[in-house]
Amino acid sequence: MSEKLIYVTDSFLKSFKEEFKTEYSPLYQNRDKQAIVDIFGKPGVIMKSEIDFRPIELRLLPEEGENDDTWKIDFENAVSLWESLRIAPSIALNEKMWVALENTYYLDYTLDQLKTIQDSTKPDSRIIFTYNAKRSVAINSLSLLWWSVYYTVDEECESDPYHLTKFFFKYVRRSTKMLWLSSNIISSKNVALGILEGIQELVMSGKITGGRYAFTNSNKLINQFGGVRLVDILDREEIKKIVIDNLLGMAYTELKKV
Repeated sequence: MSEKLIYVTDSFLKSFKEEFKTEYSPLYQNRDKQAIVDIFGKPGVIMKSEIDFRPIELRLLPEEGENDDTWKIDFENAVSLWESLRIAPSIALNEKMWVALENTYYLDYTLDQLKTIQDSTKPDSRIIFTYNAKRSVAINSLSLLWWSVYYTVDEECESDPYHLTKFFFKYVRRSTKMLWLSSNIISSKNVALGILEGIQELVMSGKITGGRYAFTNSNKLINQFGGVRLVDILDREEIKKIVIDNLLGMAYTELKKV
């Protein structure tokens, strides 16, 4: 059933962020769901927009925590969220929307994801934006799902538009997703898809195993080419070819052991 997309008010967000460390962070550390529900249920906190969206249920981590199949859960959640929330990228950078969604419809998911933080006393950047918008949406538990699909969905492939998305979630850990997506090089889907296709071809041919070095060095590689030619004027195939032809020459030893 379709509902109206929600957001928190400017005044609430301001006070929420100013008082987060002292007043609100302990609620997330202690997984105090009811207290959070009460806060976001107060009058004047949540507003409705004119944008339609379809709330869905996100899967939680298995009881034993992260395991080899966790990427499948993340992949399914990401695709489900993307399909339910078809919004413009400018809207998807809006902190007010993500704070509202993660503390209402997706509060169970938000609290469950905090189990993956090594330092459980620091949930700040998973809940509020503590950096610029581009980096913050790559760190926030909920928005990371949406943006992971935005930059990897191949809408030119009618048979399986999520084939690169699936590859991305299978071979890339959360920390690498954050670094890759928040990079200034990943500014257009054209660049992102070209890099992904190049890495995928190298992985599928057994030349590399993927992982952090494949993605961070691909960004460095494209950035080097962008110093001579504007990256945005390169088409997807050109980006892919640059990665395939040059990535193995960058930190080859490290790429093989990741």
